[in-house]
Amino acid sequence: MEDNKGILRTEEKDIEVITRNYFMKLFESKGVGNTSHLLSGFRCTITDSMNQVLTAILKRRKFLKQLTVWGRQKGLNLMNKRMGKRGLMALKIDMSKAYDRVEWDFLQQMMAKMGFNGSWIQLIMRCINMVTYSVELDGKSGEIFMPGRGLRQGDPLSPFLFLIYSEGLSTLLKLASAEGLLRGIKASRRGPQITHLFADDFVLFGEATEEAISSRLGVKWTNNAEKYLGLPSMKSIWAAKGLLQSGLCWRVGTGWNINIEEDVWAQDDEHLLIKKIVSNPDLLKVADLIDCTNRSWKTELIKGTFSEVDAQRILQISLARLPQDDFLAWRGEPTGEYTVRSGYRLLLHGNSINNNGYNPSENRKCYKNLWKSDLPSKLKITAWRATLNYLPTLSNLRTKRLITDDVCPRCKQEVENRNHVFRDCTVSKETWNSLNFIWPVNLVDLEFMEWFTWIVSNSRMDICRSFLYTIWAIWLARNKWIH
Repeated sequence: MEDNKGILRTEEKDIEVITRNYFMKLFESKGVGNTSHLLSGFRCTITDSMNQVLTAILKRRKFLKQLTVWGRQKGLNLMNKRMGKRGLMALKIDMSKAYDRVEWDFLQQMMAKMGFNGSWIQLIMRCINMVTYSVELDGKSGEIFMPGRGLRQGDPLSPFLFLIYSEGLSTLLKLASAEGLLRGIKASRRGPQITHLFADDFVLFGEATEEAISSRLGVKWTNNAEKYLGLPSMKSIWAAKGLLQSGLCWRVGTGWNINIEEDVWAQDDEHLLIKKIVSNPDLLKVADLIDCTNRSWKTELIKGTFSEVDAQRILQISLARLPQDDFLAWRGEPTGEYTVRSGYRLLLHGNSINNNGYNPSENRKCYKNLWKSDLPSKLKITAWRATLNYLPTLSNLRTKRLITDDVCPRCKQEVENRNHVFRDCTVSKETWNSLNFIWPVNLVDLEFMEWFTWIVSNSRMDICRSFLYTIWAIWLARNKWIH
């Protein structure tokens, strides 16, 4: 192993010193500087009641359960072309070793800004800064050293703490956008600006010139987005664009930008578009249905043009007293803001976020029964992954362009998706029949999630456990068949 002077070292002691010095430098705090501007854009999200729960004296099991529930509730609050001309850029930032570079002082400031109780913060910080490291070489531990920054990989607290830490970067970008220093991109003309996406890697969007990218940022540029971002990343971003567009609806202002029958503006849980039952060529825009003198709906005209149901949908939309521009909003949440939860519902259940039999209460009951079933974790996790369509079925692998043939290798009759694997394949049918599993005929044609939800939500716990065990056994047998 070479030292920092390029000299080759072969002695165990020297190798241990070189390795230890490397990690000591990696975990050495670089300081955080003045964070007042950044923290000014960060809002308090932890209430007094949350702090009371977190600082209460709890038994270990209750403590872990409460921490998990809190994390699930709050974690998501924490988703050019020519020289000299301004164009759009997508800058991919590698987040490698991000856990190793978490500055403890800044994390502590972030938690305080969020509103965490001081005693809770000190408890968390002790969990972080009491760690020690040593280099093990041929089974022998070297000299112990203490880090000055970083989170431990595999620690159950680390993902939650990293979410808080990474929110600092998101907040900094929001401040830059608000101050006009950064301009994001839009999926539509009237849509919100998107400045960044944050997952395994960080992708920054904005306006820039080729000169700024090359000289000021010091990075290479290319017009080949697939090569630069990586094909999976580009495909994911493009898929997300389509998802955003399909989940948008108009909020009525003046109504001049909204087509009555072509745009989504008065949807309900079952219907997206409004249709006239009486032909009237003079009614094209939503503005034609609004009395501009008193900013109210033309009630008689609406009731005479649309069905009773559609008329009610229109009349229940509130109009502002002063005329405002129409704007697009996310229809999956009352706030009009996109959330991962509602985006996933749209992706899973088709064009309507609350259509195709999606029932929030049934889903909650389903997952409650799943997690409280007295079964090994591997069985429950397999079933959970199946509900999210996270299992590597051949259909999913082909979607990711990892394979070209997605026909079921067992029956060789249909595409192997989750419906086929667990229910429609002849092998799976024989399995269910041999176990005397019988469900209503109307469930056979449902999508997997609706079928799974109905059975787990409406069955006795012993039947529910048998069903979940069979799901796991079918997947296990399928894997043995293929591999």
